[in-house]
Amino acid sequence: MFFKKLAFFCIIFFTQQLSGHFLSSPKKIIVLDAAGDVETTGRKLSYGYERAEALKCVQKLKSKLETLYNVQVILTRNAGDKILPLQAASFANRLQANLFIRLHIYKETTAVKPKLFIYHHVVNPLTDYTAAPSRIPQLLPLARAHTLAAHTSRMIGNDLYKALQQERHKKIFDCYANCGIPLKTIYGITQPALLLEIGINQDHKWLPLIDGIAEGFEFLR
Repeated sequence: MFFKKLAFFCIIFFTQQLSGHFLSSPKKIIVLDAAGDVETTGRKLSYGYERAEALKCVQKLKSKLETLYNVQVILTRNAGDKILPLQAASFANRLQANLFIRLHIYKETTAVKPKLFIYHHVVNPLTDYTAAPSRIPQLLPLARAHTLAAHTSRMIGNDLYKALQQERHKKIFDCYANCGIPLKTIYGITQPALLLEIGINQDHKWLPLIDGIAEGFEFLR
């Protein structure tokens, strides 16, 4: 009942006056959110479950991003952690993250090569991309939180897709164009946010995709 009320009544206090250790850092902040938690295993893979593999994947991506760019990468969970509804969104909003990435992995049963799908959260394409943030602190309905960065999320996702069209990446995996759709798992985030979904079969794991994904975020330079 509490979370039903939260979903209906909750509003986000959005302001550019936030303070703290992370906000005072000159480094850009990236938040990585692996699918699943201690109570949610996620989808069954050939050799385990999405929960464990997604966490391994974001840990590797964190290392690669911090090697390539002057960034601070923060994971929303470790093994054994439980994540409450909207907890990751609230965390990213407090930090005013430059980018939030939710990562999912599923078992691909038909393709020869791994697949990468890029998504960003959009409810109404006619209005979501044109919303402008206020210059003063404001109360924003939770359902409209994503509109503050919808345009930026789309641009970052499009740039990632373009970067991954290089032949050296296409030889390793297939990447599909950035798509804006309603996404429950990145609902409530006011910062630029993407959902990446990796499809792998028993013979192809996610590791070869990490370099390409990390290198595709040129805006972090």
